[in-house]
Amino acid sequence: METVGMNCTGIFAKYKSTRKTSFSPWLFLAATCFEETSSVPPSLDGKYYFRLTLWVWTLISTFLTNCYSCLMITDLNSPLPGARFEKWDDLLCNYAKQKKTHGNEGNHKDMLNINFHLLKLWHERGQRTQSENPYYSVDCFKLISNIETKSSGIVFLKFLEFLFVEYYQLSRNLGKEFESAILPRQTQILLSILNPKHGRLPKGIDKIKNLTEGAVQSLIESEIVDCSSKSAFMANSHELDDEHIFLSKYYYWLNFQKGKDTLYSTPTGNFFNKAGPSKIPHYYRSMLETGIYNRLLLEDVLSKATLRKPAVKAAPKPWVEGTLNGSLITLFVLYGCLSLTALAAFSWESRLCTLKVFLGTKKILKHLKWQKILKLVKQLHVYKNG
Repeated sequence: METVGMNCTGIFAKYKSTRKTSFSPWLFLAATCFEETSSVPPSLDGKYYFRLTLWVWTLISTFLTNCYSCLMITDLNSPLPGARFEKWDDLLCNYAKQKKTHGNEGNHKDMLNINFHLLKLWHERGQRTQSENPYYSVDCFKLISNIETKSSGIVFLKFLEFLFVEYYQLSRNLGKEFESAILPRQTQILLSILNPKHGRLPKGIDKIKNLTEGAVQSLIESEIVDCSSKSAFMANSHELDDEHIFLSKYYYWLNFQKGKDTLYSTPTGNFFNKAGPSKIPHYYRSMLETGIYNRLLLEDVLSKATLRKPAVKAAPKPWVEGTLNGSLITLFVLYGCLSLTALAAFSWESRLCTLKVFLGTKKILKHLKWQKILKLVKQLHVYKNG
């Protein structure tokens, strides 16, 4: 439609203008969309066709361009913007309140007594049912992770074991000053994660007789895909990337968010001891610098995702429910404003034409009325003579 309008305007400017002009409709439209000025020849500015087509369409194009840009770069136009959880602060329960309480005073004793009363019990007994956690709150995120079996046969949660190890190392390093020390941000987050209000186990784990990593992984996948409760999967960086690739592949209609914040991250690398004249370190470094190594890792993850079967056999709905209290109302607002603006511009620009049409129609109707009256008079005259 835009192409037809511009071509018609170009033909009009070429053949209907009284003077020769080098006016380009496309250049005028592009300048207006980029909020730049462009001159219009006086021989075209006063023509009704030009004012009713190019001026109105330019206004609509500018409005649509601005709306599209706003919708692409921000969700402020949506009545219910989506929430993003990218940092630990977004997942923790009452983190802002705890942060204000502790501040620079230290004194973490009260929080530690509440958090570790249950967690120590879980660690000793190998918690298997959700009923053993009376402090769990559905308003808080459930921080679930997979299990790992030690050589002794003890099954433990990877993320919870990581928290205990970091806590014991921290308390051992600080000693008696731990309760009154001013802790850094990562340590405060660690203590907040240990809050028993955060669930640790996926739904249905109490029904599994033989706990295996694959079975727990299926339960975690089912709960993450369900999206009916607040759940977050905790793992190492590479495990998290693998899971994100798998979920995005088989549940493509869902939007999975991967956090940008880490906890106690440490750099990793490889060291070749006594390499001598061997070229293996040089070749290995070349693979890393050229991206071949990362590509091989990605292919390995994709192959594992292909062999792994999804735990939930689901498909996207053929239709999406739309309500007026959601983002759908934004569409009505945009089109309503656009239609009213176009109607107002068209009415103003065509006011003289509308007046001429109205007067012409009135004149025609008046003429037809008099003709009808004269015809009736002639019929009466013929009737009397007959």
